[in-house]
Amino acid sequence: MLLDGEVYEVEVELGQTDTSLSSLIRRLATASISKVEPAVKAPSLSLKRESKGSRLTSPTIGRVVRVCVESGQRVAEGDLVIVIESMKSEVEIRSDRDGVISAVLVREGDVIRRGDPIIVFSE
Repeated sequence: MLLDGEVYEVEVELGQTDTSLSSLIRRLATASISKVEPAVKAPSLSLKRESKGSRLTSPTIGRVVRVCVESGQRVAEGDLVIVIESMKSEVEIRSDRDGVISAVLVREGDVIRRGDPIIVFSE
């Protein structure tokens, strides 16, 4: 759940007789709610080329479900690098350039926000 720009994980236990929306709303009073810290603490960076390499940032909020590349790997523009789950659908994040990956900043299970750096390219 996203609330005021912060990410929270909500767990609701439903019984066998909880089949309506009103049942769900009643159960929310006893839900387990915990704040999810972002995987990357660095500020959002643009994709402009930098003297020490460039970063690929997340286009949306979500949970990383698959990392398809590793440090040192050469990629081409359009190659699949990360898959995230956002709003119950998978979002493929593809490389926006040809290059060599110098660092992967996320791992499976991390929660990332829009603009979080996820991949660093070497020059």
